[in-house]
Amino acid sequence: VGQCLLEEGEDVLPDLCLRTYAALGSVYADDDDADAMREIYAKAATFIPRLTDPVACARTCLRCAEDLCDADFQDDCVPFAEAALASRRAEDSNGRNICFEALCLAADLKIDDKQYPRAANLLNEAARLGGELLDSGDLYDPTAYAFCLVNLCECLMEIDDREAARMYTVALSSLLDDKQFSDRIDSQDLSDLHGAVGKNLMELGSVEEAEKHLLRQAAFSLKGDDSILREAIQQKLDGSR
Repeated sequence: VGQCLLEEGEDVLPDLCLRTYAALGSVYADDDDADAMREIYAKAATFIPRLTDPVACARTCLRCAEDLCDADFQDDCVPFAEAALASRRAEDSNGRNICFEALCLAADLKIDDKQYPRAANLLNEAARLGGELLDSGDLYDPTAYAFCLVNLCECLMEIDDREAARMYTVALSSLLDDKQFSDRIDSQDLSDLHGAVGKNLMELGSVEEAEKHLLRQAAFSLKGDDSILREAIQQKLDGSR
């Protein structure tokens, strides 16, 4: 409807047209019709340069970007990811959480292209913002923040900044030891995070600290009658403290 009105010369906000196409595209995304979703989102993207309130449209753009990224349409994702970064100007906690997510997504696209310095810059900004939101109790997604730190560490190692990589890895290690933080993370994600931290610490030469996280990852995977092995791992962990 918005497109038709625009073609007839009516005064219609591009913001409304973007949201209308985005809503339709999300229906196709939910139905796993990737090609139809892509086509509709391509129409939505034409309105991005004309948005009158980019900050208010940032979440819509972020969701479009996530849908396209999930369907492996990375090139189509870029304009939406860049538009979502308008949330940098947001001052409320909701807008700042959108900005955090948008920074992480933009960094993922740079990592896919092996643009590690640019990805590290975006993730460093995301880590700073996520840390502020965590400290103020306004962080919506602690899992995303934890994986942001993992990805930042790996990007820093790619550009040979091992000192900064160690700093962020140690920071994440401390967070995972914080029950108040770790209780907000799904057990499978927590297992993956301990594995990632263990791997990164191993590469950074901190073998004993790495072993602690790798043992915790192993403990998460134990099922059934593995109580003896679980107890042995717990004793090993207790002995390393």
